[in-house]
Amino acid sequence: MQGGGVSAGSYVELFESSSVGLRAQASAAAQDILRQGRKNLTIGLDNLSTVSDGAVAAVIVALRTMRESGGTIRLFTRNSEHRRQLLLSGLDRIMMVVTEL
Repeated sequence: MQGGGVSAGSYVELFESSSVGLRAQASAAAQDILRQGRKNLTIGLDNLSTVSDGAVAAVIVALRTMRESGGTIRLFTRNSEHRRQLLLSGLDRIMMVVTEL
């Protein structure tokens, strides 16, 4: 887990939703960032009650979209339980997890 800065317009916060809704939020964010010519997206997780399987799937789909265009995703959360869930899911091995914007 690291701190890190983020450029304006490259941050999106996920909000509670179904798996389909979470995937739509993350995919739209990745597509919007790429349309703007940016390559780095930070996805915030602090509005989620838990890092569910649907949230994990959503960020993986967005990561694939970003990587296809040479980009990447960072995950932002100040929630220690979220960070534990990210560790258990292995997402911390394929995406940087940051605790500061």
